[in-house]
Amino acid sequence: MSAMFGLFSIAAALAVWVALIALTAVTVALAVFALSVMHRRPELAVPRRVAVPAGDTGATGPVALARRRLLTACTAGLSVLLVGFAADGWRFRWYGLALALLPGLAACAVMLVTALPFRGRDRAGHEDGESQGERAPSETPRVRVASLRPRRPWLYARGSVLMQPILIASLLIVYLVFTSCMATPDGESAGRSISLTDPSGEVRTTAGPYPGVYYAAPLIVVTVALAALTCLALRRIALAPASADGRNDAVDRLWRIALTRFATFLSCGFMLCYASGVMLFAGNATRLVGTNFGALPPSYADDVYPTLGAVQIGVGLGLLLFAVLYGLLAVAAAVKLWTGVTEDDAR
Repeated sequence: MSAMFGLFSIAAALAVWVALIALTAVTVALAVFALSVMHRRPELAVPRRVAVPAGDTGATGPVALARRRLLTACTAGLSVLLVGFAADGWRFRWYGLALALLPGLAACAVMLVTALPFRGRDRAGHEDGESQGERAPSETPRVRVASLRPRRPWLYARGSVLMQPILIASLLIVYLVFTSCMATPDGESAGRSISLTDPSGEVRTTAGPYPGVYYAAPLIVVTVALAALTCLALRRIALAPASADGRNDAVDRLWRIALTRFATFLSCGFMLCYASGVMLFAGNATRLVGTNFGALPPSYADDVYPTLGAVQIGVGLGLLLFAVLYGLLAVAAAVKLWTGVTEDDAR
């Protein structure tokens, strides 16, 4: 197996893959631990039921505004997906690269909308902490009072949970950098395949698609953008204006904790999907190149390649299941904006 940049011998490549799989296991273990202790601090738990004060109902109530921000963000993400799939032939261009980038771009759109400043009715509703309604021309506007209590993202989720997008993004980038180095040039020198060579340097077989530099470089850019936008979204959720009179503390914590979890888990889910895809494609190409596309028997001397490919595919499927778990957690956090409010008081 030859490296595109000549950085790894076959033995070194196998050693690095084993190390990457071990790193994946450690990352998953840390994530599971963080999720298991997520509710141990009562102040970071989403309230089961919060009664909204009568003056905070309507279109400018804090929970209603959080719902609107969430729905707008999800609409932006779905719009990116629909436009990408509706564009005739676009998703199949560039050897599937456009299709690979589409989910990440949709996730970036969700985080971008979430990270936008609260303006207009949103800002007024949060600063006043109550519904503005229709104000009479002669009515004196309320004086704004700045809160002296600092609000930071780690006040609404454990630090171990907030660090997961960065941790998973780092793992994904390590995957992509390594597969870029292991890929071999194809007919267009794009690094979309992987080859098996004998000691004399003659290429025996070549298989693809493989997540080489052609796919890895754009995916790294999208991953970095998604991680950065997630951090900005978490900061915006924490720093958004709140009621200064303290009447809505429970409501304020409800929507901030719910949106913080939604942004964190959604970002992790998308990046785990990418990590799963990298493992699945790399594993399949490694398996095919070792068996000459299934023409060689299992007892072939180079059975290390199909074995390694099968392990990579297994890890990829495990990461995919973990991504689904994060997606369900994101949905549960979003739904809490509706189920966590006492229905009679919210009307």
